Amino acid sequence: MTGLRKKTMGRAVIAAFIALAYIPSLIWWMFDIPMPDYLIHQSSLIYIGLFSVWGISIRHRIIQRQVRRFLIDIAALMVFWIIVRSLKYYFISDPNIIRHLWYAYYIPMLLIPCLSVFVALSLGKPEYYRLPKWAGVLLIPTVTFVIMVLTNDLHQLIFTFPQGKVWTDKDYSYRLSYWLLSGWELVMALMALGILIAKSRVPHSRRVLWQPLIPLTISVLYGILYITSWPVVRLIARDMTIVFCLLFTATLESCIRCGLIQSNSGYAELFKASTIGARIIDKKGRLYLRSKGAEPMAEYLLLETEIAPVWLPKGIRLSSAPIHRGHVVWQEDLSELLSVISEIKEASEELKGKNAILAEEYKTRRTRQVLVEKNRLYNKVQTQTQTQIKKLAELTKLLEKADTPEEICRLISHIAVLTAYIKRRNNLIFIAEESGLIPADELRYCMRETVVNLELAGVKCHVQMGLTEPLPARQIAFLYDRFGAVVEASINSLKTLYCSVLKENGRPTMNLIVMCDEDLAALSGEGIFAQREGENEWVFTCAAP
Repeated sequence: MTGLRKKTMGRAVIAAFIALAYIPSLIWWMFDIPMPDYLIHQSSLIYIGLFSVWGISIRHRIIQRQVRRFLIDIAALMVFWIIVRSLKYYFISDPNIIRHLWYAYYIPMLLIPCLSVFVALSLGKPEYYRLPKWAGVLLIPTVTFVIMVLTNDLHQLIFTFPQGKVWTDKDYSYRLSYWLLSGWELVMALMALGILIAKSRVPHSRRVLWQPLIPLTISVLYGILYITSWPVVRLIARDMTIVFCLLFTATLESCIRCGLIQSNSGYAELFKASTIGARIIDKKGRLYLRSKGAEPMAEYLLLETEIAPVWLPKGIRLSSAPIHRGHVVWQEDLSELLSVISEIKEASEELKGKNAILAEEYKTRRTRQVLVEKNRLYNKVQTQTQTQIKKLAELTKLLEKADTPEEICRLISHIAVLTAYIKRRNNLIFIAEESGLIPADELRYCMRETVVNLELAGVKCHVQMGLTEPLPARQIAFLYDRFGAVVEASINSLKTLYCSVLKENGRPTMNLIVMCDEDLAALSGEGIFAQREGENEWVFTCAAP
């Protein structure tokens, strides 16, 4: 039996059941002919069965988890509505219980339109789509109205009953809150309709998918006409519960058929028509579905794929993956791939010898480059600190000949300052090789180490660093070289050293105030300006280029 024929027969069976349940009721309403009890109960059971089966089918057909949950909730509310209706009209005689069953009608009457809006918002969305947080606000008035109806006996804000009479659904009046409730139902229905119309437009065209709009529009019109007690509606469609449930189900099923709600309908036919060599088996290895491109296989081979892929002659590989209640097994022709792999292995063996030679050449070249780089850095270090190294050698010789404590202390202090400068200057060279920018704190560390050694010799020092952002290596080196030159020239009689580094006119600028007995005028030039402020006070300004 073809898929189209199955669908046609399924729809015919559903229509027959609906007719079997609805026609006796229609005859009763139009001609006032009483129905036997068995027909009454038969109608209720048919509707309960239809909506239950529809809800079960939703669980198996719908892909989107959130939409599936909403649709199952709607189906459950419909079944609940019909059960409450049947109890109210055919099984219960106590007026108080009947009244509360009547109140219970409004649980599905309010929740189904709200859930329909949630479903409409989810149309066309991915499988794991979640509603926006604002959508949850719609539940607040919905739940509020439900609570107000269920507790109407306490406040009579929805329905009011005459004094001194039994409270029933035959004799009552509407309060303002009822019209607000009905308006909210209408707003939810129109909102669902509006969203559905917007989502029903075919992209990049003016076409609209009309199938879902027809039953939803009819349900909105029916609700308006029913509330206004239009005679024709009351005559041929008196049972609001059944009409609403059928129209809502038709709307949602149309969305599924049109593809607005993602489902797995037609997947079996698509799987069978596929040229991919695949099959679906149950946990015992029994075949459930097989594609057109799949060859017949023994059950034991299919079960072995659950442990590991199975290799067949001519480079065919069988693989499997677990699915609900079974496995999907597919076959792949890897003969060409295996041939290519074999060729690659042969080529790789041939290349191994060449790679060994190239590796040795690379190792030799790498060693040579490392040595060249080390020599370059060594030469750079020698060039940058050559003067200080020579001076350090001279001071070491003088220290060996010094015979007074004062002279020894002075020479040691001078040696410590030079050593700190050489160390820090070389460190700047290595940092500059790794990055063109050096943190400003690195300049502060350099100056601080020199200052610590000067303070040990009794020199009063203070360094203020006003820079925070990284600077080019050449600017850091320029400022530190000028700082070292001033310190070295004044160290023999240095008493006070004040240094501040700030950004002036967009350039890092160093200001030095030095108290010493030396004549430091010769330091002026090459980016540093020297000015004598007093007999022993010198002010230096140095702006990095």
